[in-house]
Parts: sequence; structure tokens; C-alpha cells
Amino acid sequence: MKTFWALGISLVACVMVSITQVDVAHFKAAWTALGEITAMDAVTLVALNLLILIALGARGFMLIRAMGTAVGFLRWLQVRQLAFLVSISTPGPQFGGEPAQVLALKQCGVDSSRGLSITVADKLLDLILNTLLTGILVVWVLAFGLIELKPLSLDGHEVLSALGLGAAVVVAMVIARRQGLFARREFMSRLENELDVLKSLDLKVWVRSVAAGIFALALMGLEWWFLWSLVVPDAGWQMVLGSWLAARVALWAPVPGAMGVLEAGVLAATLALGGDWSEGIAVCALSRARDLGLMISSAVLSFREWMGWRG
Repeated sequence: MKTFWALGISLVACVMVSITQVDVAHFKAAWTALGEITAMDAVTLVALNLLILIALGARGFMLIRAMGTAVGFLRWLQVRQLAFLVSISTPGPQFGGEPAQVLALKQCGVDSSRGLSITVADKLLDLILNTLLTGILVVWVLAFGLIELKPLSLDGHEVLSALGLGAAVVVAMVIARRQGLFARREFMSRLENELDVLKSLDLKVWVRSVAAGIFALALMGLEWWFLWSLVVPDAGWQMVLGSWLAARVALWAPVPGAMGVLEAGVLAATLALGGDWSEGIAVCALSRARDLGLMISSAVLSFREWMGWRG
């Protein structure tokens, strides 16, 4: 853990050292652009984030309901945001909160094996949709020649490594099941039963869950465009989608909240696509303000679970 934190701090330091070499006028221009954001703009941004949270929550909630689990939607949102808070605060914003989610579901009266199966199914859908979106964006960016392949090769390698690890886990689980390993312990036996329940769900349930996930990703794209429109009203689609790809790839970095990596990626993409420092700085600042708001709201929303753990 200390190694990851050291890596994160080092990356932040590198970004700070690099941007300190930038003309101070860029920071003044970014501050001026941020100062022009109105209260209505802020309300719109909050509303978009709320819709995204509801859509992401609906993706997993459809599976919960189809499995006959008695957990309300608001309660599920509390559990899910607790998992998000843990994930973004630990190395690798995409992972980390899953154990917390299983434990929180257990406090809701959900058996740990069912909580684990729901968490795994929801995370698997999340990974598939995110990977497909990232892949589509990469192909699109390369096809239009917006960004060369070389700067993306390292991040692409990290993504492929993560996918390879996930595939290895799936293969190991399949082999273990065929060897009867799950039947050797009561929990594993229950988990196997829960996986059978997931497999038996009606196809319509999965379609609706995937549709909710796609809708959430579409809202995320709309939100990123909105962030850019607040800074550069006439920002082209190349700039919006290219920088969004950089931001999404950065979320695979093994540092808390992709701190430093996201800023470096978005700034690099902005400059590569013809933007200037002030635009990239302003968008990064807005993005981080959004993240801070999500963390605070998640902490408030999941306060019940946190107090439950304290006894």
C-alpha cells in the first residue's frame, strides 16, 4: 500500500513540477474561465451526476431484484457509494470497494455468497462496458489520427494486463468449479448456487441491466462534453472525445483516484489536439471538483453503513 501511495505522490509531484514551468498567464486564464461558471451551470452538473449515479445503481439493482433480494434502491445506492468511496481512495479507482460492498450487503441481511455474486456480476458488466467503450474510443482516435499510438502504448499495456488478470481469475474459477473445489466448503457451495441463480436469470434482466450501464456511459460522455463547454464553448468533438479517452484510460492507473495520471493524460491530450494549457487546467480542475463532490456525497450517503461497522 505504501508503494502505491508513493507512486501516486510521485506522479502528482511530476505533474506539479511540469505545470510550474507553464506561463502563469495560463493559470490566470483558467481561473477566469472557471469564474464565469454560473449557479445554473453548477446545478446542471450536479443533476447530471445524480442521473449517472441513478443509472449505475439501476444496473446492479435489476440483478438484485431479479434474484429476489429484499434490498431497496436507496439502500443499494448507499451500499454502492460506500464501495465507490473505498475504491477511489485506494490504489486503482476501478477496484478496491468490492469487499466493502459485500460486507455492507451482509449488514442489509444479504447472505455473503449472494452479496459476492451480485458484486461480481455488477463489476463484470461494468468492466465489459468500460472496456468496450475505451476500445471504441481508441480505434476512433487512431482511425482519425488525432493521437499517435505510441503515447497510448503504456496505458494500453496496463489495460491489457488488467484484462488478462481478470480473464485468468475467470479461468481459475471455472477450473476450480469443475474440480469440485466449490463443494468442499459450505460457503463455496452456496456461492456456486448463487452463480447458478445468476445464470438462470431471464435474458431480459441482463439486457435491461446492460442498457442501464450503456445509458450511464452516455451520460458520462454528456457530462464530459458539458465540462468542456463550460471552459471552451466552441470546443470541437475531437477535443472532447480525445481528452475523454485520456481521462478514462487514466482511471486504470494503480494510484488513488488516478491522482496525477488523469491530469497528465488530459493535459497531454489537450495539447496534442491543438488546445492550450489553460483549457486543460480548467477542465481538470472542474473534473476534480466533481470528484470531490462525489466523495463528499458518497460519504454522507453511506454514513449509515460506516456507523454500522463501528458498532
